[in-house]
Amino acid sequence: MRELKTTLESLNKALMIMKALYCSFPGGINSSACVAMLKTLAKKSGVEFRIAEVTGDDLMAHREALEKAGVTEMFSGKPFPGASVNSMNAYYGAGPILNALNRGADIVVTGEASRRFMTSRL
Repeated sequence: MRELKTTLESLNKALMIMKALYCSFPGGINSSACVAMLKTLAKKSGVEFRIAEVTGDDLMAHREALEKAGVTEMFSGKPFPGASVNSMNAYYGAGPILNALNRGADIVVTGEASRRFMTSRL
């Protein structure tokens, strides 16, 4: 998070001139806090951005159901590790990100996401 803040602070001047598209994949961190920080930095620099947050990649709430369903590792067939799982995320495709961009977002913050959306946007 500190790296992202430092990067954004150093880009503020360029962003004010370019109002460039920026997409972030802070998978594993608090994306809502990232959005709040971006809003604070934009306000501080006098730049207006439409910021969208794509959520729903965190699958930890489904851990027990997946274990009970008998889900196995797709290559080895080993049983689902259950309680030893500390993080479980789905990767978004381009759909939710493109939806946010098409609705006018300048900045899109997501959890885990496929990097292929970049070519989908072109």
